[in-house]
Amino acid sequence: MPSPRAEPQVGPRVVIPASGRAPGSCQRLDSWRLLLVRTGARSGRRVSGVADRAQPRQGGLGEGGDDLPALDRRPDGGGGPGEPAPLRQAVRRCGRQIATLFGYSITNAVGYYLMSSYMIAYMSEELGYSKSESQLTNVVSMLAYSVACVFAAMASDRFGRRPMLIAACAGFVLLPLPAFWLMGSGLAGAMLGTSLLAMLVSVIGTSNVPALVEMFPAKVRASGSAIGYTAAYVLFGGTAPFVATGLVSASGSAIAPAFYMVVIAAVSLVVVLTSFKETRGLRLDRGVDAVVPAARG
Repeated sequence: MPSPRAEPQVGPRVVIPASGRAPGSCQRLDSWRLLLVRTGARSGRRVSGVADRAQPRQGGLGEGGDDLPALDRRPDGGGGPGEPAPLRQAVRRCGRQIATLFGYSITNAVGYYLMSSYMIAYMSEELGYSKSESQLTNVVSMLAYSVACVFAAMASDRFGRRPMLIAACAGFVLLPLPAFWLMGSGLAGAMLGTSLLAMLVSVIGTSNVPALVEMFPAKVRASGSAIGYTAAYVLFGGTAPFVATGLVSASGSAIAPAFYMVVIAAVSLVVVLTSFKETRGLRLDRGVDAVVPAARG
């Protein structure tokens, strides 16, 4: 009787530990597992500890339906039948996080929309710059924003989200008035003033994005973050150019938008100081009932 045909093993065997992290450490997103499995399949390597534990998914993207493995189920077991809708759970269990996210995202939204959507028209119509000068200034400020994002993100990972949000909100309280004054002092001053605002947007944005992921438990993460973040951008970001134009028209002052930014940032600063709890290092797979640790500086 012929012996069963053994499965050929092509290429070296790569052994990956079943658990790639120390006990109690923050769980990483599982996209790295999928990358290892797909890379190992294409290079002819078997990935032990990942592929061996992954069961074929019926109806996958590959021709045989097993191109994408069924990775481990989420530890909180979310999505089961009979559970409350995620949106309802998010509002009921994470109302404080939603309100906090909204409270500091309004500064992110106003700063970004004034920097990206309003500034060219403001400089040409209110300050008398030519369109080419306004566009050149916008290019310079966006370059400053792009470079600052890298360093602000590194600082956020090193020092935490809370200190960076505090610094950004405090900066938006202190710097808009000098920045808008610089914009009216000449082309070089305009470039410097808009770049200052752009760098502040980079500081708050690079901490806002990871914080809105970390502050919500896995089961309601998308629902909770969508409410607070989107509401801030719809109500304050989308209307910021309209409000700024109206303030200039009503007051007759070209620096009126700066006062609006200061007021919004002052509200956000109070929210971060009183309500935001440090999220760096929280487990991403925690359940809805998990308690976020007390605020710390």
